Amino acid sequence: MRSVWTLLLLASLISGCTRLQNSSLTNGVVSDLRLEMADLRQRVGESELDLRLLEDRIETIEHHVRSFETTATTQTAKKISELEKTLEKMHQEMQSLMQYAKQSHHSLTHHAEKMALLDQKFEEIGKLRTALSKLSPKNTLSYRVKPKDSLQKIAKDHNVSLEELKKANHLSSDVIRPGQELKIPSSS
Repeated sequence: MRSVWTLLLLASLISGCTRLQNSSLTNGVVSDLRLEMADLRQRVGESELDLRLLEDRIETIEHHVRSFETTATTQTAKKISELEKTLEKMHQEMQSLMQYAKQSHHSLTHHAEKMALLDQKFEEIGKLRTALSKLSPKNTLSYRVKPKDSLQKIAKDHNVSLEELKKANHLSSDVIRPGQELKIPSSS
């Protein structure tokens, strides 16, 4: 804006000074003013060029922004569509898992009922074994420990293993005492 005012001022000076052209002083001033005016014209031309370059840059940036907005909108729409498909797939899988869980629950309930029946039958079998063992004759002999007896000797004399003899008498060690009553299991 300042350059324009300077140009106008110079133009008016030049027009006013054209009458004074005969004077050597005015010739120098006019010459200086003409040079300054040419310089100002060149600066205005450069400014106009800079302005055009800036306008081109702004146009390019606006184009890039529009292109980015379009691309971003398209990509966002694509991602939303993909997420919706994934969500639908997960929903279907969840439905399938829930159906499987219901079937598994039903199956487990059925097996639990079968196991309860088996437990009852095992209890009945245990009771029958107990009753049967009370009815059958005892398969054990009784032996009274004598001085200088050992569990190994008693087991060998009655043809049973040391472990069977200890088990039948609920012994945790090989220690016995004279007069102690031992049960001798039947040999297998």
